[in-house]
Amino acid sequence: MSKAKSNLAILYARVSTARQFAKDLSIPDQLQQMRDYCAANGYVVADDGEYVEDGRTATNIHRPALQAMMQRILGGDEQIGLLLVHSFSRAFRNMADLTKYLQELKSVGTRLNSVSQSVDDTPMGRFVILFNGLVDEMFSAGNSMNVKRVRRENARRGFFNGSKPPFGYQAIETKVVGHSGYRRVLAIDEIEAAIVREMIVQHLFCKS
Repeated sequence: MSKAKSNLAILYARVSTARQFAKDLSIPDQLQQMRDYCAANGYVVADDGEYVEDGRTATNIHRPALQAMMQRILGGDEQIGLLLVHSFSRAFRNMADLTKYLQELKSVGTRLNSVSQSVDDTPMGRFVILFNGLVDEMFSAGNSMNVKRVRRENARRGFFNGSKPPFGYQAIETKVVGHSGYRRVLAIDEIEAAIVREMIVQHLFCKS
């Protein structure tokens, strides 16, 4: 049996942030939909064949689960017929990476497909994958610009963008006039601030 006809599948699921991984149901839902797809289309999920990325961006390939999965597929020890994702953006949001991996997967007879954007294994199908990849990359770039713009404006207005405040401060929520929601601002944490002041005094004393 040729590699192209293998009915073994590997599943790849991803969320963008660690918070999503910890609190969201997205990963279980992605995996269940992919299992259902395999069952309906004659594929069997390979042993230990579910790879999960717990809070990594798809704009680059420096992801532990992705790298382990690709090494397994390209290693040639198994004949993997299908690499399945929920949507192509779960795996790649960079056209150069997508193009590279499509070629490498094809060389070992592995097909890339998506539950929500399923395409056939034809030149037109591969074109659709690449087109979706281009759209995803453009969306990511535009979204990144918008996020940076909002964060700059948020900081300009004196609000805190970070998740963990610097030592000596605490992040508190404050009501913003003219807005229905709250914003986070930095306030002095008196307990930690006392430690900082003592460190400064000790530093100055040692220098004198």
